[in-house]
Amino acid sequence: MSDYFLKIFYSEFSSSNWPIVEDYNDFIKLPDWIIDECYDNHKFKQRRLQIESQQYWVEHSNHAVGYKFKNVIYVPVTKCANTYYTNFFHDRLGWEKINLWNQDWTQVSAFGIIMHPITRTLKAKTENLTHAYNNNYKKILQLLDDNYLDFINAVSITDIHSMPYWLSYGKLLDKINWIPLELGTDAIKDAITKYLASKEIEVVIPQGDKKLNQSPNDKIKIFNILRDHWLSSDVYMNDFYLLYANDLKFYHNLIDTINDNM
Repeated sequence: MSDYFLKIFYSEFSSSNWPIVEDYNDFIKLPDWIIDECYDNHKFKQRRLQIESQQYWVEHSNHAVGYKFKNVIYVPVTKCANTYYTNFFHDRLGWEKINLWNQDWTQVSAFGIIMHPITRTLKAKTENLTHAYNNNYKKILQLLDDNYLDFINAVSITDIHSMPYWLSYGKLLDKINWIPLELGTDAIKDAITKYLASKEIEVVIPQGDKKLNQSPNDKIKIFNILRDHWLSSDVYMNDFYLLYANDLKFYHNLIDTINDNM
């Protein structure tokens, strides 16, 4: 099995007459003089530490993006109205695009929107499925028998749309003021307006405007079929909850906190 980033690292400076390296097993079999050169001249130790560091990948992921005005940051989360609010805060209001990990978190505050982690994952499966078939919703609906649905459940592809929150944001997860998507459109807008007002930032978010990514009815049907099959099956559930248990704990605590404050 090829180790992608190790292979890329090695290929950037290796000579044509050097042995090919696909993974770490290949690397340790190199002649000593090549290994020494990798360590001494090409910072192999540093690169290996980066490859092995979860925090490094968190900080260099697509989830590190935010939009900042003064000392307040909006954190977009895929599948959680991020297109609408990115358009509103960045494109319309001109908030600056920043890397979350380059901020002094003793001097800034942040907010974002999240949804139930399992709902988000099922939405991500729907998104991946429709992309695979070039948005041919009719064809997908014809394919979704029990066998195909079992296959979809068995294949847990964790991409940008379904990456667990605890992996996406690491230690920043507890520093961001999260609003559950399940509150509803108007309640979310009210919560954001109230939050920003507490930071002395006045905004007017339009009420009653259309979603930027409104799903067609057939796509909603596909999601509902995936959801119903998911809820009726216990296959692979242990491994799935192993991946998302931290997210569920965080989300449940968030809902409890909001209910206690009502």
